[in-house]
Amino acid sequence: TWWFISLLALIVSYIIFIIVRLIIARIREGEKAKTLVNKLMAEYQITALQAQMNPHFIFNAINTIQGYILEKKENDAYGYLAKFSKLIRMVLNNSQEKMLPLEQELEVLDLYIELEQLRFDHCFEYHLDIDKTVDINDIYIPGMLIQPYVENAIWHGIINLKNSRKGHLRVGIELQ
Repeated sequence: TWWFISLLALIVSYIIFIIVRLIIARIREGEKAKTLVNKLMAEYQITALQAQMNPHFIFNAINTIQGYILEKKENDAYGYLAKFSKLIRMVLNNSQEKMLPLEQELEVLDLYIELEQLRFDHCFEYHLDIDKTVDINDIYIPGMLIQPYVENAIWHGIINLKNSRKGHLRVGIELQ
């Protein structure tokens, strides 16, 4: 009869609807799992970058302090050691955070560059240009994001000048 066929069609339609919903739910769960894995991978990569400060820099900084001591430049050794310890403390404190205000990142960068200038007898000048539209307190970035680029510029650009001329390091920050 017509009511039996209608009821059967309604039941079949409902079963198909349930099956389609289950398939969509499984696909969404799979996508959520993929997204979570990708997010965790990105966070671990950022953490790994934040936790690493070039070991060569650390050993070279300690050797510089040792050189000051051997040359009997106690005041220079003390000043360098104070700045170096402050930098290490800042890096360790910042490594606990996934994202930092740009202002904090620039403090670490300034201290790092200052130590490198001292270490290389002020063989380069440093200029930081921040666009007026940039609010360094309102922008957050992963820690130790800029420092590796600056380190690379110093080591592969400026230091290779070998006293032929004074190097110039310019870091520019602008919104794009």
